[in-house]
Amino acid sequence: MPWLTPDDIPEADDCRPLSIPANSVWLALVSGALTELTLPYNWEKFGTLTVAETVEKMQSIVDNYYNSPCGACTTPGGYRVIRISGTGHVEQLDESGNWVDGTGEYHIPLPDAREGGTEQDQICLAATNAVYVLEQLYENLTDSWNSELDEAEAETAFILGLIALVGFEFAPITWGIVAFMTAVFAALYTTLEFIGADLWDTSVSDQITCFLTECATNTAGVVTFDYQCFMNRLNSLTDTFSLTETQLRLYLQIGYMLYFIGGMDGLNLAGGTTAISVGDCDLCSEHCFRIDLKEIDGNSYGVVISGGT
Repeated sequence: MPWLTPDDIPEADDCRPLSIPANSVWLALVSGALTELTLPYNWEKFGTLTVAETVEKMQSIVDNYYNSPCGACTTPGGYRVIRISGTGHVEQLDESGNWVDGTGEYHIPLPDAREGGTEQDQICLAATNAVYVLEQLYENLTDSWNSELDEAEAETAFILGLIALVGFEFAPITWGIVAFMTAVFAALYTTLEFIGADLWDTSVSDQITCFLTECATNTAGVVTFDYQCFMNRLNSLTDTFSLTETQLRLYLQIGYMLYFIGGMDGLNLAGGTTAISVGDCDLCSEHCFRIDLKEIDGNSYGVVISGGT
């Protein structure tokens, strides 16, 4: 039974990479099947296009399949196919169909080194500034929700807000991620109906700041955060600052936001900002006790410890 010709040829393309088993037999099978689409006798005129016009377009598609494997794939708008890896970094699909570190406009650089203060002071400032950026972005989303913007308008406002806060052109990365994670952004956006910006108060900021200081590394003033460590802290639902049950839902929202700011690479840049010049992380201090429990004259002695973590 022949294929039927369509009515037109849209100007835009959708890219669907093929993952073919890596030997010549499988490649020949798949390529041979695609070649059938270029043979006129396999077609019957049904739509506006003629068989010749349809076959000509099919030949162009097959030629591109041979000449530009996988690497030519882009999302709507011309953005590269990208993702956030399991370690929280931006990756892009290369010309061989492999996931590699982002390059060019899809590469997020490390933040500048901080100067002055102790290593722990620098970590505290980085964590405090990163939390400030997250809070501002969350308020950006809630403002969009309260203004009844649709998802596309909210995405645009979110990107512009992120660029203004961090000073890095995030549009290619965020739009590329949104193209493949529309459902995730929808989840982030629609749940704002139940979680308001007024829930993000000082206690929330303090808790997230402590999470980040616990997951930070300082290398000659360059402060970075460990993705898995931070996500584990969020997923633990740790509550040291008496957050309400509803406030704890903000942890999920923060996890969603990380995807759209370029994962941990974007959060590192947020930590490199300087909107907040003074940080106070004493509230995150841990208190360690060493206790030598002994038995004296047949009696066991114990102690009760309260306070600290």
